[in-house]
Amino acid sequence: AVSEVATLTVAPVTTSTDTMLANISTRAVVGRDSAVMIVGIVVGGSTPKNVFIRAAGPALSSFGVAGALANPTMRIVNASNVTVAENDNWETQITGTTSATIQATASRLGAFQFRAASQDAAVLTTLSPGNYNAIVSGVNSTTGIALVEAYDADPDAATARTRKLVNISTRGQVNTGDNVLIAGLVVTGPGPRTYLIRAVGPTLRKSFGVNDALLDPFMQIYRGETLLRENDDWDTPSNGMPAIRQAAQRVGAFAIMEERDTVLRTGLDAVMLITLQPGSYTAKVSGFEGATGVALIEIYEIP
Repeated sequence: AVSEVATLTVAPVTTSTDTMLANISTRAVVGRDSAVMIVGIVVGGSTPKNVFIRAAGPALSSFGVAGALANPTMRIVNASNVTVAENDNWETQITGTTSATIQATASRLGAFQFRAASQDAAVLTTLSPGNYNAIVSGVNSTTGIALVEAYDADPDAATARTRKLVNISTRGQVNTGDNVLIAGLVVTGPGPRTYLIRAVGPTLRKSFGVNDALLDPFMQIYRGETLLRENDDWDTPSNGMPAIRQAAQRVGAFAIMEERDTVLRTGLDAVMLITLQPGSYTAKVSGFEGATGVALIEIYEIP
């Protein structure tokens, strides 16, 4: 249902290009080998940007998360798969950044603090415009739930608007109960902004050969505890398919499979265009009727 904080972009809503993503995050199960957590981050603009990226595992236990990853390790790689930053334990930095700087940055950005001697991972670095992946795995092939966060760490809003976090995407395992795939976004600015949000499963299988992909993703968008909108199949007529296709082309997103296929289950990815007022939001991806598998959640800022 449409609410005052969430409207389809086909409605006459005036949006602001000064509004931006200040923080984007994803919580998911980290597995082994091909089931590690992969978070894609796109930095826009024309000049390098300061970013603060964290992989929280042990810290989640303080919030009552059962099965948290005991010792996450994180690598940031660019589009050429070259490692540009990495960290195992947040208090041990290899780039000259001190643990005190990590704590101060978290405080400035409103992030919860990591405990001393915890084995959570954090990176404070500068990234040139482009596409990056944060690859999170467990030390010694351990598994569990992790939270990956990417913060805009530029010190002033005027600078941040010219070089922004414009997209996050995460490929992870979708299980049942509390172990669904969860993405968070914080929208800041003077007015609403439109986002393309996609939960991709069947297209991963047919177009990218991911055999254990989630066959039928179900996506819900929340503000706090309030459900704003949900979508099961993206080709539902009332979902605005022409506008969704156009938005995907504008942001350079790969095409979602449209034809219905009873074997490959294409046409069942979940997608929505949604205009959000400044605030904090959560996108939850589960499997329809309790299905499990690998899914990709993507959040694109519409220019």
